[in-house]
Amino acid sequence: MVSRSSIPGTLYELSGNGARGREARSGGLRHPASKGSAPVLSSEEAALVAGVDISTIMGPGDRAVVAVMTYAFAHVGAVVAFTVEDYFPQRKRWWLRLLEKNSKVDEMPCHHKLEEYLDA
Repeated sequence: MVSRSSIPGTLYELSGNGARGREARSGGLRHPASKGSAPVLSSEEAALVAGVDISTIMGPGDRAVVAVMTYAFAHVGAVVAFTVEDYFPQRKRWWLRLLEKNSKVDEMPCHHKLEEYLDA
């Protein structure tokens, strides 16, 4: 007979979300690096980046941080961990490499406006 306390865990494993076997013992699988495409933003979201004051010394850097979070849909932690080496050319495009949660590495092409903000 199955105890009531084990039913939710069994249903979770059967749904494909639970870790089984070796993955359960080792703490799960590592996420491989993924590649995506540049997202499209509305004019309201793009106005958020344009509204950053760049007349101060910190202005262009602040605008670049907000632009990476807006155009790449990145978490704050990924932007804080962002280094110069994570902005790199690949063929004719510039790409971003972001270290997301759980050590997941996301690589994506830059939006052309994001390239302008990062190069400033």
